[in-house]
Amino acid sequence: MPAPFAVAEQTWVIPMTLPVGEDGVLPLNPVLIRGEQPVLADTGPAVLRGEFLDALFSLVDPGDLKWVFLSHDDRDHAGNLMELLDLCPAARLVTSSQGFMRLTKEWAFPAARVVLLGEGERLPIGDRQIRSSRPPLFDSPATRGLYDTRTGVYYGVDCFAALLPEYYQLAQDVPAGLYAAGFAWLNRANAPWYALTDPVRLGREVGRVRRLDPPVIVSYHGPPAYGMAGRLCDLLEAMPRDGDIQFPRLDELMGCLDAAR
Repeated sequence: MPAPFAVAEQTWVIPMTLPVGEDGVLPLNPVLIRGEQPVLADTGPAVLRGEFLDALFSLVDPGDLKWVFLSHDDRDHAGNLMELLDLCPAARLVTSSQGFMRLTKEWAFPAARVVLLGEGERLPIGDRQIRSSRPPLFDSPATRGLYDTRTGVYYGVDCFAALLPEYYQLAQDVPAGLYAAGFAWLNRANAPWYALTDPVRLGREVGRVRRLDPPVIVSYHGPPAYGMAGRLCDLLEAMPRDGDIQFPRLDELMGCLDAAR
């Protein structure tokens, strides 16, 4: 597991990876904002629980974590949610109404430990605010990203992702052609409805990020990108809307997972 690294003031990515057949590695990037009221964005997959919790608690004491922002309930994002709420007694869950309703199909939560944050709403967390924002592409109706009003960090959840042949810490370290290909593959694979969208309507959604022009974009499934908001928005709008995506075979997936263990 790669070591956590800072992407902005008091803001760390806790990187993990999982193999995707022989096609490359899938990044998984929970984000910790360690301000006056520390907040963790997403909780990683259960299969990497031990490594993730060790890395997280090397940065923040369990008793100090105040907020767990859950973008949506997919297992690679919510896999360690309940363990974290048990280990961090002061932490409250922050998620969308849709996300909360989906979570309650499996788990029970005391109302005092839940905050629902709607699209565009802000949550004060001491020395800053985080704003809920749905990214242009997503794979769950519950998905909400966040924007840190102090540092300008934009957490795009599954949007702006890239499947690459090996781990890269930062997007600017990846050769341009390789990055563009991995970007087009993973964003289309994760949001197959993209092929059905009206380019003008999608362009308006992408334009929200373009106008924001965040200094750093963190995708849960791609290397963080500094000063690349315009380029990433261009890549998103330029992706092809036709052509099949070739997914790995079962034997490839199983072989890589066995090797990773």
